[in-house]
Amino acid sequence: MAAALLIGGATIAGCGSSSADRTTSIVTVTADTAAVGTTSAGPETSAGDPTSAGPGTSPGESTSAGVSTSAGDPTSAGPTSETMPPVVTVDPLKADCTKVLNPTELGKVFGQLPAGTGRLLEAANPDREITGRLKCQYGVAGSTIAVQVVLAQFSSQQAARDQMELTATTERQAGAKDSTTTVMGHPADVLIRDGGLIVVGYDTWTLSVVAADGIVANDALPAALEATAAYALDRVVANG
Repeated sequence: MAAALLIGGATIAGCGSSSADRTTSIVTVTADTAAVGTTSAGPETSAGDPTSAGPGTSPGESTSAGVSTSAGDPTSAGPTSETMPPVVTVDPLKADCTKVLNPTELGKVFGQLPAGTGRLLEAANPDREITGRLKCQYGVAGSTIAVQVVLAQFSSQQAARDQMELTATTERQAGAKDSTTTVMGHPADVLIRDGGLIVVGYDTWTLSVVAADGIVANDALPAALEATAAYALDRVVANG
């Protein structure tokens, strides 16, 4: 049985558009994608959404930095297949949001957050080679979401890398302070603007953590995002 949920005018700071807050809309949640808690928010529409910045380059024309163009190419800037850590094949869209993050782990990094949680499974977007996207929402209180984990499945590794590059470029152009790191050995972009965002590339999907503005100080956000992403990625892979 499906139920339609509406949260009007909801906002989430955290790499949102400088001219408008993220918004929510009516969504239909089926029985197997229902909110874990009592509140579920709708899809983000701002450019800060790690998978809503528009189509990346074509699968054969990646501009993603840090990704090897050919294994063993001595001129490649990124890690080769010999140095990349092994991956475990899982379906991120089946992740249990209560296992991806929990109040205890969130509290260690972000302090006490509201208890509301949500789980939103979105349809595929062929234009961006997205085959599905899952949003796990934490610290939901009324019209705000404190922390959100976005798991986006793509049609290929190249499509996932292209979207990562496009997201980072879009955020930098909007004034975000950016840096790169690795999470469990996998490449990640950290972008700080009106909150924070980290995007990790794993196999044919990405894991993003979006933190609202003001939860922790900006200078502490990169470490907070990296720690949260590492825990969440480990849980998604382990619970496959």
